[in-house]
Amino acid sequence: MSQILTKRNSDVNISVLIKSAPLNPIVDTLLLAPVAPAEADNKLVAYYDAEDVATDFDTDSDVYKKAEAYFAESPNGRLDIVKVSSSTVKMPQVTNKPAKPTNVTAQATDDGAKVTNNIETTMIDVDGYVAGLIPNLYCGAKYVLMAMPDYDKTDVAKAKEVKDKYIQSVIAVGKYIYDNQQTILVTSVDNITDLKTIHDAMVAQIAKNKLGNTITFINNNEDQYPEVESVAYAVNHIPLDWMRIHGLEGIDANEWTEAEYAQIMAYNGLTMTNKAGDIVVSNSKTVDGTYIDHTFGAQYITNAIQVKMQRFLNSTNFLPYDNDGISLLKAQLESVMSEIGAMGLLVRENGKPVYSVTTASRESVNVMDYERRIYRGTKITCTLATSIEKVNLTLEITK
Repeated sequence: MSQILTKRNSDVNISVLIKSAPLNPIVDTLLLAPVAPAEADNKLVAYYDAEDVATDFDTDSDVYKKAEAYFAESPNGRLDIVKVSSSTVKMPQVTNKPAKPTNVTAQATDDGAKVTNNIETTMIDVDGYVAGLIPNLYCGAKYVLMAMPDYDKTDVAKAKEVKDKYIQSVIAVGKYIYDNQQTILVTSVDNITDLKTIHDAMVAQIAKNKLGNTITFINNNEDQYPEVESVAYAVNHIPLDWMRIHGLEGIDANEWTEAEYAQIMAYNGLTMTNKAGDIVVSNSKTVDGTYIDHTFGAQYITNAIQVKMQRFLNSTNFLPYDNDGISLLKAQLESVMSEIGAMGLLVRENGKPVYSVTTASRESVNVMDYERRIYRGTKITCTLATSIEKVNLTLEITK
């Protein structure tokens, strides 16, 4: 499962139903790096160590510092960086309706006529980070990180302006990937007000059958990037309860008052805390209250099925549309689910992952589907594994 890559084009279409009881791509992590609009190319570039990053980004930049933190925790990892615009950009509005032609003219030619027209396209302002993510949403990244634009820290007014704009970009990216239910955004703030702003925006968009995918750390330790190192840790530990992330390189516990800590928990923020001498992540939820491992698990399972089944179709010269072909399809799906279950992403009973794969017989298939070579008779049912996070026990001592 180590080389799963989410593909935009696929002959395997999955309808995902998230119930209240409820990817391992090539690109592990994507970092969106803000640059001047003229320098933004929105293209993926792979880096394998901080020295490589230093060839393209200043060592004092937020991009470099986050990359350095990533490779400190994952020295053999890969970090893909996309240069995005630090401001809004103009993009054509995407709709389900074709563009409207205007000023249609016809000019006679020797063999007919030449028709020309101006296509009416509505251009809209799009956040630069979102514009950079759009062409890379299906690159297969498990997690998305964002770097903050560099600014003069001695200029208080400018610093506030940059930070406020950055928080709005975080919200814009979070909403975009939530709408598409792809990848997971991990970012960080240094104060409770910004955490609340992100929390409120994400909670306001909660919809049925969608899982939250914006993780927000709150960190007041200068030159430390727990959100970045947590992502580097997470890509190497599947499955993972984020409350169990510990031992991050050079990361200290954050100091908060009891009242501040309570607020952070109320807004589902993640911070670094000391538990029994270990520096660990305090929480395991996205800001809207979804368990991170459930979001990750749902995305991973969906992507794994889609890619594995597409490769099965690609490698099968002719899959007959009969009960024998359907049996082959079912066997392949069961193999994929068994592999996913072995990773620990599914609930187990008696040591075995719980899932079911059902298929409809050839005789029960709609005649129109048969003629169009579409098979809709497959259903997979599974339950995501969950983690024990807290233990309440009774200690009885006899004197």
